[in-house]
Parts: sequence; C-alpha cells; structure tokens
Amino acid sequence: MVADLWDPDDGWRLNEFQDNLPQHMIDNIRSVLVDPMAAEEDQGIWNLSSNGQFTASSAFKAISPQHQSSLPPSFWQRIWKLHVPERVRVFMWMASKGRLTTNNIRKYRHLTQNDKCPECPDVSESNLHCLRDCVLAKAAWLKIIPA
Repeated sequence: MVADLWDPDDGWRLNEFQDNLPQHMIDNIRSVLVDPMAAEEDQGIWNLSSNGQFTASSAFKAISPQHQSSLPPSFWQRIWKLHVPERVRVFMWMASKGRLTTNNIRKYRHLTQNDKCPECPDVSESNLHCLRDCVLAKAAWLKIIPA
C-alpha cells in the first residue's frame, strides 16, 4: 500500500528504490501529494473500462489489434503448435505482433530516455531493427543462413 512507503516525519521512503528506478521516476513519485493517513482504502482502478472495474472482455479488447491481422489464422496456429519451449513461442508471437519491448517502446512508456540501439547508437531500436537491421541480428542471421 502507498501508506507503507510514507513516513509522517520524513515523507516518502524511496531510498530503497533508488537502485531500481530511474531518478526521473522517483522525482515523479515524490511530486504526488498523498495523505497516507486518510481513512480511504487504496483501490485498484482498471483504466480500460468505463467503471474502473476489470473484466475479461476489457482485457481482451486491450490486447486485441485495432484491425484484423494481415496474417492468416493458420500462421498463429502454427506458432502455438511448434514443439519448442513456451518462451520461444511467446517470443515469436510478440515479434510477429510488433510487441517486443525495444528501447523505442520503453521510451514511449517513459521507462527510458534513450530509444537508441545499444549496438547501433545512431539508430532507434525498433522491432524490425532488433530482428533484422542491427549488427548483432545480421551476424546471427549469417550464422543461421550463410550468404
């Protein structure tokens, strides 16, 4: 609960998070004015429904693409039927949906200030860059499919 992170004498107890959170996030947390002694209980609010309550339907809508996928259903079925570790299937599914957590996605979500590829510092790290254009991806592909 938020109240567990508040000291009435010293304010926010964020020193334990300083090793795990970027400074700008800690500053954002500090800027929130909260009365931890208020009688009101903390509660979760699901922003993807009109009443703030979680429903399976609203979660499904949140993860469903806005328009139909250009890939046929048989493509997705083949991914899920592959005899590979689950994490490989999930990676393939996320990659084909453009959902890998690359630096440009992390920057969009305010998790980093730099969207550049660590290996190609002049290029934004997108899904396509990660899987095809990055020097590391090219080297990996050349090992799998020699030129």
